Amino acid sequence: MLLFTVYLPLLLSHLLLVWDLPDGRSLVAMVFLVTWGGDAFSFYTGKAWGRHKLAPNISPNKTIEGSVGGVIGAGIFSLLLAATGLVSLPWLVILGLGMVANVVGQLGDLFESSLKRSAGLKDSGMIIPGHGGLLDRLDSVLFAVPVIYYCIWLVAG
Repeated sequence: MLLFTVYLPLLLSHLLLVWDLPDGRSLVAMVFLVTWGGDAFSFYTGKAWGRHKLAPNISPNKTIEGSVGGVIGAGIFSLLLAATGLVSLPWLVILGLGMVANVVGQLGDLFESSLKRSAGLKDSGMIIPGHGGLLDRLDSVLFAVPVIYYCIWLVAG
């Protein structure tokens, strides 16, 4: 319980920090786009070509091929966002941010899955049918947002 009272507010607070940056609204949208879009690419890539399990004890359906597909998908979505001009960062920075956010998002998803497994839970709720729960949809975003914030802070000062 302590974990949820500390880790959720700490990670969520970074949404506000990113929101307050120049282009903050677009950056928040980017985090959702690259994590959820990357999740979709992971799913379909894993279904089509997935042969090697990524973390079978934590999330038995995730594959290395799906994970790589997710990063590639995040890169594609990042480039699409860069093409819109909604974020004033160079396209290479946007690409890097998107791909890093997706990797960190996948790690966040695995972290949340390991918490559920250790608690003996399959899903973290039933709020969003077909997706297990609210945390199942937000875990990748929650972990990616702080990384986006601190990367921009380092790059843009």
